[in-house]
Amino acid sequence: MNTANTLYLSAIRADEMQPSIVEEVSENEMYIGYCAPDCTSIADKKWLIKRIVTNDNGEKTIFLSNGSRKMNVAWSDRKNGSVLYAPTTAWKDMVDPSQNISPTTEP
Repeated sequence: MNTANTLYLSAIRADEMQPSIVEEVSENEMYIGYCAPDCTSIADKKWLIKRIVTNDNGEKTIFLSNGSRKMNVAWSDRKNGSVLYAPTTAWKDMVDPSQNISPTTEP
């Protein structure tokens, strides 16, 4: 990953950077996309995607694209099966506690 992307991720971790795209699929599912500074298209494999799923108890679980913080997927591929999502605790420092989001719980 180049320095620009590393700095960008640091900003996301500090909750200082806004997502590039937010898609609310339903009341129980949403996708949040962060693109690298040099990203020019939703087809560029320069995205980091969070998938947030809310269960029947209102608990939210965060899944990361390909289970990592790497900006290596295309936003346009988020729902076509080519991007795998894995829950992780790595996002604890990226979540506002007031949002009632649990970085892990369900596989």
